[in-house]
Amino acid sequence: MERTDLDTAIILAGGLGTRLRSVIKKVPKPMAPVQGRPFLLYLLEYWHRQGIRRFILSVGYKSSCIQKGLKALWHKSDLEFVKENKPHGTGGALLYCLKKKKIESPFLLLNGDTFFAVNLKKLHQHARKTKADWCLSLFSSKDYERYLPVKLKKDFSIKKLVQKKVAVNKTANYLSNGGVYWIHPRGIRHVRCQKRPLSLEEEILSQTIEKRFRVVGFPSKGIFIDIGIPADFNKAQSFLFQ
Repeated sequence: MERTDLDTAIILAGGLGTRLRSVIKKVPKPMAPVQGRPFLLYLLEYWHRQGIRRFILSVGYKSSCIQKGLKALWHKSDLEFVKENKPHGTGGALLYCLKKKKIESPFLLLNGDTFFAVNLKKLHQHARKTKADWCLSLFSSKDYERYLPVKLKKDFSIKKLVQKKVAVNKTANYLSNGGVYWIHPRGIRHVRCQKRPLSLEEEILSQTIEKRFRVVGFPSKGIFIDIGIPADFNKAQSFLFQ
Protein backbone atom coordinates (compact mmCIF):
# COMPACT_ATOMS: atom_id res chain seq x y z
CA MET A 1 0.00 0.00 0.00
CA GLU A 2 1.22 3.50 -0.84
CA ARG A 3 2.13 5.61 2.20
CA THR A 4 1.24 9.17 3.16
CA ASP A 5 2.88 11.71 5.44
CA LEU A 6 0.28 10.87 8.11
CA ASP A 7 2.04 8.55 10.57
CA THR A 8 0.22 8.72 13.94
CA ALA A 9 -2.85 6.85 15.21
CA ILE A 10 -4.61 6.85 18.56
CA ILE A 11 -6.45 3.61 19.31
CA LEU A 12 -9.25 3.60 21.89
CA ALA A 13 -8.75 0.30 23.72
CA GLY A 14 -9.89 1.06 27.26
CA GLY A 15 -13.54 -0.03 27.22
CA LEU A 16 -15.03 -2.56 29.61
CA GLY A 17 -16.49 -4.74 26.86
CA THR A 18 -19.44 -5.82 29.02
CA ARG A 19 -21.51 -7.11 26.06
CA LEU A 20 -18.75 -9.56 25.13
CA ARG A 21 -18.21 -10.99 28.63
CA SER A 22 -20.39 -14.04 27.91
CA VAL A 23 -17.80 -15.33 25.40
CA ILE A 24 -14.60 -13.53 26.44
CA LYS A 25 -13.84 -13.32 30.16
CA LYS A 26 -10.09 -13.44 30.70
CA VAL A 27 -8.92 -10.70 28.33
CA PRO A 28 -10.19 -7.19 27.45
CA LYS A 29 -12.23 -6.88 24.27
CA PRO A 30 -9.46 -5.50 21.98
CA MET A 31 -7.32 -8.55 22.87
CA ALA A 32 -10.10 -11.04 22.14
CA PRO A 33 -8.72 -13.94 20.08
CA VAL A 34 -9.83 -13.80 16.46
CA GLN A 35 -8.59 -16.70 14.35
CA GLY A 36 -6.06 -17.40 17.09
CA ARG A 37 -4.63 -13.88 17.32
CA PRO A 38 -5.51 -10.78 19.41
CA PHE A 39 -7.89 -8.53 17.48
CA LEU A 40 -5.65 -5.50 18.02
CA LEU A 41 -2.90 -7.11 15.98
CA TYR A 42 -5.05 -6.92 12.85
CA LEU A 43 -5.51 -3.18 13.38
CA LEU A 44 -1.80 -2.59 13.96
CA GLU A 45 -0.79 -4.61 10.91
CA TYR A 46 -3.34 -3.04 8.57
CA TRP A 47 -2.48 0.56 9.43
CA HIS A 48 1.26 -0.11 9.65
CA ARG A 49 1.17 -1.32 6.03
CA GLN A 50 -0.26 2.07 5.07
CA GLY A 51 2.46 4.05 6.83
CA ILE A 52 1.33 4.51 10.44
CA ARG A 53 4.44 4.29 12.60
CA ARG A 54 3.35 5.88 15.86
CA PHE A 55 0.59 4.04 17.71
CA ILE A 56 -0.80 5.55 20.92
CA LEU A 57 -3.11 3.17 22.75
CA SER A 58 -5.61 4.46 25.28
CA VAL A 59 -5.99 1.65 27.82
CA GLY A 60 -7.90 1.17 31.04
CA TYR A 61 -9.69 -2.09 31.80
CA LYS A 62 -7.10 -4.90 32.15
CA SER A 63 -4.48 -2.57 30.70
CA SER A 64 -1.57 -4.80 31.75
CA CYS A 65 -2.96 -7.60 29.58
CA ILE A 66 -2.93 -5.31 26.54
CA GLN A 67 0.51 -3.88 27.25
CA LYS A 68 2.22 -7.19 27.99
CA GLY A 69 0.44 -9.03 25.18
CA LEU A 70 1.26 -6.51 22.47
CA LYS A 71 4.84 -5.97 23.57
CA ALA A 72 5.43 -9.70 23.21
CA LEU A 73 3.82 -9.92 19.75
CA TRP A 74 4.41 -6.56 18.05
CA HIS A 75 7.93 -5.56 16.97
CA LYS A 76 7.42 -3.47 13.82
CA SER A 77 7.20 -0.09 15.56
CA ASP A 78 7.10 1.42 19.02
CA LEU A 79 3.87 1.41 20.97
CA GLU A 80 2.90 4.16 23.40
CA PHE A 81 0.32 3.62 26.12
CA VAL A 82 -1.83 6.14 27.97
CA LYS A 83 -3.51 4.53 30.97
CA GLU A 84 -6.81 5.79 32.32
CA ASN A 85 -7.03 5.55 36.10
CA LYS A 86 -10.80 5.88 35.76
CA PRO A 87 -13.19 5.61 32.79
CA HIS A 88 -13.16 8.76 30.65
CA GLY A 89 -15.58 7.65 27.94
CA THR A 90 -14.61 7.54 24.27
CA GLY A 91 -14.35 11.32 24.00
CA GLY A 92 -12.61 11.77 27.31
CA ALA A 93 -10.07 9.11 26.40
CA LEU A 94 -9.14 11.02 23.24
CA LEU A 95 -8.72 14.26 25.19
CA TYR A 96 -6.62 12.52 27.84
CA CYS A 97 -4.29 11.09 25.17
CA LEU A 98 -3.85 14.50 23.59
CA LYS A 99 -3.07 15.94 27.01
CA LYS A 100 -0.38 13.33 27.65
CA LYS A 101 1.10 13.06 24.14
CA LYS A 102 2.29 15.75 21.75
CA ILE A 103 0.56 15.65 18.36
CA GLU A 104 0.87 18.68 16.11
CA SER A 105 -0.28 17.35 12.73
CA PRO A 106 -3.32 15.40 11.48
CA PHE A 107 -3.72 11.94 13.00
CA LEU A 108 -6.02 8.93 12.93
CA LEU A 109 -8.39 7.97 15.70
CA LEU A 110 -9.43 4.30 15.69
CA ASN A 111 -11.85 2.21 17.70
CA GLY A 112 -10.06 -0.74 19.24
CA ASP A 113 -12.97 -3.12 18.65
CA THR A 114 -13.71 -2.44 14.96
CA PHE A 115 -11.85 -3.15 11.74
CA PHE A 116 -12.66 -0.91 8.78
CA ALA A 117 -10.53 -1.29 5.64
CA VAL A 118 -10.16 2.37 4.67
CA ASN A 119 -7.52 3.51 2.18
CA LEU A 120 -5.40 5.94 4.19
CA LYS A 121 -4.04 7.81 1.17
CA LYS A 122 -7.53 8.46 -0.21
CA LEU A 123 -8.86 9.43 3.24
CA HIS A 124 -5.97 11.85 3.75
CA GLN A 125 -6.41 13.39 0.29
CA HIS A 126 -10.17 13.73 0.78
CA ALA A 127 -9.72 15.45 4.14
CA ARG A 128 -7.26 17.93 2.67
CA LYS A 129 -9.30 18.56 -0.47
CA THR A 130 -12.43 19.30 1.58
CA LYS A 131 -10.42 21.40 4.09
CA ALA A 132 -11.64 19.25 6.94
CA ASP A 133 -11.05 19.63 10.65
CA TRP A 134 -12.57 16.17 11.13
CA CYS A 135 -13.14 13.53 8.46
CA LEU A 136 -15.32 10.51 9.35
CA SER A 137 -14.95 7.29 7.38
CA LEU A 138 -18.43 6.01 6.55
CA PHE A 139 -19.78 2.59 5.62
CA SER A 140 -23.16 1.44 4.34
CA SER A 141 -25.38 -0.10 7.03
CA LYS A 142 -29.01 -0.93 7.77
CA ASP A 143 -28.46 -1.12 11.52
CA TYR A 144 -29.38 2.48 12.34
CA GLU A 145 -30.00 1.62 16.00
CA ARG A 146 -26.45 0.39 16.58
CA TYR A 147 -24.45 2.69 14.30
CA LEU A 148 -24.78 6.44 14.04
CA PRO A 149 -26.46 7.37 10.71
CA VAL A 150 -24.81 10.29 8.91
CA LYS A 151 -26.26 12.61 6.28
CA LEU A 152 -23.84 14.28 3.87
CA LYS A 153 -24.24 17.54 1.99
CA LYS A 154 -23.10 17.73 -1.65
CA ASP A 155 -19.76 19.11 -0.46
CA PHE A 156 -19.38 16.09 1.89
CA SER A 157 -19.94 18.25 4.98
CA ILE A 158 -21.87 16.99 7.99
CA LYS A 159 -24.07 19.70 9.46
CA LYS A 160 -25.93 17.58 11.99
CA LEU A 161 -25.68 14.12 13.47
CA VAL A 162 -28.78 11.97 12.98
CA GLN A 163 -30.31 10.73 16.21
CA LYS A 164 -30.40 6.93 16.36
CA LYS A 165 -33.97 6.79 17.60
CA VAL A 166 -35.57 8.90 14.87
CA ALA A 167 -38.08 7.32 12.51
CA VAL A 168 -36.21 5.97 9.48
CA ASN A 169 -36.82 3.57 6.60
CA LYS A 170 -35.83 0.25 8.15
CA THR A 171 -35.19 -1.41 4.78
CA ALA A 172 -32.82 1.26 3.44
CA ASN A 173 -29.04 1.43 3.70
CA TYR A 174 -27.54 4.40 5.48
CA LEU A 175 -24.06 5.87 5.69
CA SER A 176 -22.83 5.19 9.20
CA ASN A 177 -19.79 6.18 11.21
CA GLY A 178 -17.21 3.38 10.94
CA GLY A 179 -14.87 4.45 13.74
CA VAL A 180 -11.94 5.62 11.58
CA TYR A 181 -11.46 9.35 12.07
CA TRP A 182 -9.02 11.76 10.42
CA ILE A 183 -8.54 14.65 12.86
CA HIS A 184 -6.61 17.90 12.57
CA PRO A 185 -5.43 19.13 16.01
CA ARG A 186 -7.10 22.50 15.42
CA GLY A 187 -10.45 20.69 15.34
CA ILE A 188 -10.18 19.38 18.90
CA ARG A 189 -8.45 22.18 20.81
CA HIS A 190 -11.78 23.84 21.69
CA VAL A 191 -12.81 20.86 23.84
CA ARG A 192 -11.57 20.61 27.42
CA CYS A 193 -11.19 17.59 29.69
CA GLN A 194 -14.01 17.09 32.16
CA LYS A 195 -14.29 15.35 35.52
CA ARG A 196 -16.97 13.11 34.02
CA PRO A 197 -16.83 10.69 31.06
CA LEU A 198 -17.41 12.25 27.64
CA SER A 199 -18.94 10.61 24.59
CA LEU A 200 -17.04 11.10 21.35
CA GLU A 201 -20.09 11.03 19.08
CA GLU A 202 -22.83 12.47 21.24
CA GLU A 203 -20.84 15.25 22.89
CA ILE A 204 -17.50 16.09 21.28
CA LEU A 205 -18.57 15.63 17.65
CA SER A 206 -21.89 17.39 18.20
CA GLN A 207 -20.15 20.30 19.91
CA THR A 208 -17.56 20.49 17.14
CA ILE A 209 -20.27 20.71 14.48
CA GLU A 210 -22.21 23.32 16.49
CA LYS A 211 -19.07 25.47 16.70
CA ARG A 212 -18.90 25.33 12.90
CA PHE A 213 -15.70 23.43 12.54
CA ARG A 214 -15.59 21.64 9.22
CA VAL A 215 -16.67 18.04 9.75
CA VAL A 216 -16.87 15.98 6.55
CA GLY A 217 -17.60 12.40 5.57
CA PHE A 218 -15.60 9.96 3.48
CA PRO A 219 -17.77 7.09 2.14
CA SER A 220 -15.76 3.89 1.85
CA LYS A 221 -16.66 0.45 0.50
CA GLY A 222 -13.99 -1.32 2.52
CA ILE A 223 -14.88 -4.32 4.65
CA PHE A 224 -16.14 -3.59 8.17
CA ILE A 225 -16.33 -5.79 11.25
CA ASP A 226 -17.30 -4.96 14.83
CA ILE A 227 -16.53 -7.52 17.53
CA GLY A 228 -18.53 -5.69 20.19
CA ILE A 229 -21.28 -8.30 20.58
CA PRO A 230 -21.04 -12.13 20.67
CA ALA A 231 -22.74 -12.68 17.30
CA ASP A 232 -20.31 -10.43 15.43
CA PHE A 233 -17.34 -11.75 17.40
CA ASN A 234 -18.25 -15.22 16.18
CA LYS A 235 -18.53 -13.95 12.58
CA ALA A 236 -15.05 -12.48 12.83
CA GLN A 237 -13.61 -15.96 13.27
CA SER A 238 -14.15 -16.56 9.55
CA PHE A 239 -13.56 -12.98 8.43
CA LEU A 240 -11.00 -12.27 5.70
CA PHE A 241 -8.61 -9.66 7.07
CA GLN A 242 -6.59 -7.89 4.37
